[in-house]
Amino acid sequence: MPIYEYLCAECGHVSELLVGIGRNSDDLVCASCGATGLKQLMSAPVVSINDGPAGHAAGSTCCGSNPSNKGCIPGSCCGSS
Repeated sequence: MPIYEYLCAECGHVSELLVGIGRNSDDLVCASCGATGLKQLMSAPVVSINDGPAGHAAGSTCCGSNPSNKGCIPGSCCGSS
């Protein structure tokens, strides 16, 4: 189930709520004042960059290449131009 942010029109409180699929936002209640009819907000996605074993190797770039090695294409994330 996704977590969404909702804004209360009555008190302005922003809540993060775990919402089931097909659940109507009219059923949601503000945790601060108890009002109904919360408005869903647009949220930025979370992006995680992992430097561990599953992530990039030391000295590599976003595409996994090492700029000092052959095969780094100009215009790619590791190419300079």
